[in-house]
Amino acid sequence: MTLKPVFRPVFVIALLGWLVAFGFIAELVLPNLVTRGIGFAYRQVGLASPFAQGRMLIEEPVETLEFEFTFHPFEDLPTRRPAALLGDGPETFFVAERRAPLIRETEFQSFLDEEGFDIATDERTGLLDVIVVDGAYFASLVLTEGDCVFVALYDVQARELVDRFPCFDASEHEINPNVTGGAWLADGGWVYRATGIGQTQTWTRQNLAAQDPDSPYGKVLRYRIDRAGAGVKLVEREVFTSGHRNPQGMAKIGDQIVLIEHGARGGDEINVLKEGGNYGWPLATFGGAYTFYSIPPDPGTIENLVLPAHSFAPAIAPANVAPCPSRIAVEYEGFDCMILAALRAEAFFIVIADFARNKVFSVEKVPTGLRTRRVRLVDDTLYFAPEKAHVFRADIADMQASE
Repeated sequence: MTLKPVFRPVFVIALLGWLVAFGFIAELVLPNLVTRGIGFAYRQVGLASPFAQGRMLIEEPVETLEFEFTFHPFEDLPTRRPAALLGDGPETFFVAERRAPLIRETEFQSFLDEEGFDIATDERTGLLDVIVVDGAYFASLVLTEGDCVFVALYDVQARELVDRFPCFDASEHEINPNVTGGAWLADGGWVYRATGIGQTQTWTRQNLAAQDPDSPYGKVLRYRIDRAGAGVKLVEREVFTSGHRNPQGMAKIGDQIVLIEHGARGGDEINVLKEGGNYGWPLATFGGAYTFYSIPPDPGTIENLVLPAHSFAPAIAPANVAPCPSRIAVEYEGFDCMILAALRAEAFFIVIADFARNKVFSVEKVPTGLRTRRVRLVDDTLYFAPEKAHVFRADIADMQASE
């Protein structure tokens, strides 16, 4: 007599139900989420992080031509899809998450309820970035009001929108909040804020907004910082540059403002911003096109066109930039030195350039094993906020000293 295995679907259904329930508890119940500072950011303490999934930080020292890097994670600072790494150092760091479900668990939801707005997102993007000026916080978000999807700037202290963009044009293709960017820089009495075009496909009316002087999309905008009254205000918005697709990070490197952005199917760019400059999108790019949407082969004359200082092929998905720490910068004295964090490359890069002449000389990859979304230089130390892992610190030693 041969025994045959008995397949009972009810057992499988019960097992799947148990796994789903356990995952739900791990995501929402076990962590002790504590709101800090800006009302929609978290520093997680308590039990093991439900956010750290599937990716591992490289544990062994990573050697480059001149340096050895060692990475040290902070177990109490987990990340999922970080929009910003805020605070003055590891003791006060907190992570502002991009994902709508986490934003909805905070006091910011009450503002949305009062105004009749919602967060325009799936599981990926709601909060784009957080601008910090003299301790005041301004959140860049993608919101909805009925059928209207728009980008807004929210004054956290005043609990009000200080800027609201027009509705995205979704008549030809759906809106993708991941392509709305989120770079900013406070410098010289101004806040520079970059916003993308909000669509993945390349040749639609919404993409052409990057060339429309009356549209805020696909632009670097500039706001004057008003410190005259109580608190800090951002006023008098004006267009600084145009022709941007999906800007991700901005920093002052030397005397130049440097912006990184995603191209389409390659064509990721390092751009040096010049007032009035047109950076080409969607008329000129070193990238390709998605599906059957094409990029015009002959864009004609583009007034004030500025070419990228560097274009990546294949794409690395650049995410954020910061100045180099002195340990690295001193080795390249006389040149500009920048750290570029990247998602697809699962690495950061040491970029050596002369940005005043719009030239990049060297791009050296430092693998981390993680999709690295945010980088900050604090007290001459590099800190990174990757996806689905933990904030980590990078210690640097000279190769000669480590041998």
